[in-house]
Amino acid sequence: MSSVLIVGTGFIGLRAARRLLAAGQTVFTVTRSGERAGRLESEGFRAVVADVTAPESLVALPTVDAVVLAVGHDRGSGRSAREVLVEGLGNVLRRLNDQTK
Repeated sequence: MSSVLIVGTGFIGLRAARRLLAAGQTVFTVTRSGERAGRLESEGFRAVVADVTAPESLVALPTVDAVVLAVGHDRGSGRSAREVLVEGLGNVLRRLNDQTK
């Protein structure tokens, strides 16, 4: 069995996570909300509370076989699309790269 990390569990990420879980994968999900993490865990996911715009929160990301980045821009978050989509991706990639060293 392989493991997959889904960063962003909105419309697309949650659907991908459910399909991967149904296919027998170990699925880790990343969400900014502790409440949402609880709901994800009740579905059988291993939830991680983290925010791609806060690099220090990404230390909890697990080492996995594959990563799906499905982060969307939440206009209500107070962050620009660039902060979330560009800088957030960079933060995730740096963290994952640090894990392989």
